[in-house]
Amino acid sequence: MGIMKSGHIVRLVLLAVAVGLVILLVFVGHLSIWLAVPMALAVLAVNGWLLAWEDELPGGFNDPHPPTEGTSRRRPPGS
Repeated sequence: MGIMKSGHIVRLVLLAVAVGLVILLVFVGHLSIWLAVPMALAVLAVNGWLLAWEDELPGGFNDPHPPTEGTSRRRPPGS
């Protein structure tokens, strides 16, 4: 048995999250499986897009050091 690559692990985790979300929507939310599956996939897609977008912002994962030139830290009122 070989060692799993990180890409396979990520796919398995995403699959587990999607299946768990579908189970919650069907059994707890009493939704039809035909509604739960597309909703779970849409939630995962939107979440992935938002995370990628946030990572590109200053101070995000891909840019951990926000720009400091031209910015000043203002003191909060009353300090």
